[in-house]
Amino acid sequence: MPADELDREQRRPSPNVSAGEHLRAALDAALPAAAPARGGRHVSADGFPRADGPRPDRSRSRFFRNLPRKISLVFVIVAFAALVIGGGFAEISSDGAPTPLETAVVRWVILGSLVVAAIAYVIGGRQQANRPG
Repeated sequence: MPADELDREQRRPSPNVSAGEHLRAALDAALPAAAPARGGRHVSADGFPRADGPRPDRSRSRFFRNLPRKISLVFVIVAFAALVIGGGFAEISSDGAPTPLETAVVRWVILGSLVVAAIAYVIGGRQQANRPG
């Protein structure tokens, strides 16, 4: 049998094995095995953490420990979104400047959001300090 026919014969899928298993075997042979990175996290061949690796420990996070701190984070995001939307008002305005009403609304949304975020953050810190352990 010529070498070309032999190569084709070896590449032909086996009738007892699915195409997905062939693809998986080819990928396993082509990609190096995942090696643990610093901190015991596994990293795939492309350098990104594997999806099935350990999840982040939310209990050590300042924002995800209690509900008031989560609320604080949400209001900071709202304030930032209002800032971006306020910039958008200037872009879509015909004379290049937002109307006084748009400016006032954006200003008060940002200010109110930051005040609520600060209050919620302090409440969350006090709850955390009062929690035993």
